[in-house]
Amino acid sequence: MGRNPGPGLCPEVYIDLMKRILLFIVLVIMPFLLSAQAVYEPVTNNPVYELLDELASLKVITINSAVKPYSRVFIANKLRQALQKAEKLNKRQLGEVKFYLKDYGFETGLNSNLINGLNISSEIAKRQNTEINSSNDQTFSYDPIAITYPGNIFKIRATPWLGGRFMINENGNFKELSGGGEVSGYFGKH
Repeated sequence: MGRNPGPGLCPEVYIDLMKRILLFIVLVIMPFLLSAQAVYEPVTNNPVYELLDELASLKVITINSAVKPYSRVFIANKLRQALQKAEKLNKRQLGEVKFYLKDYGFETGLNSNLINGLNISSEIAKRQNTEINSSNDQTFSYDPIAITYPGNIFKIRATPWLGGRFMINENGNFKELSGGGEVSGYFGKH
């Protein structure tokens, strides 16, 4: 027989307890040992890339358009830079920048101590942060549709997708429904 693991503990209970302790250690320590990855925005059929390229061609923002995809934090920072130069934008461009900031505003404050040379603590940045992030306190947004948890340490955002197609031809009809979603999150400022 083997060694007695302790008074009152049978070997099965001891092994189960050790597994639980090991699992706890892995779940608590591993997040600090792993490096995070940025949340990148897909390039295909995404009009925000067209807007960023247009703003770069007007010299409102500076980007390297050869290196894509961009992270959501990068896009949010560039949109905020464009908003700071609102006098250089026409009505449509300004409207699009504000529209996209509703979506990308969730990433505000992440990895961005400087915005176009302005410190976040500056008055302009504070004012724009208030204008853009007034919806960040909400847990549900309808334009664009998203469910968010904007905590101080942990942030998470879920966006549902729903689509459908209906086609008719001489052979009959065809119906297709599709759905899915996207979930992203941030821990701390990274």
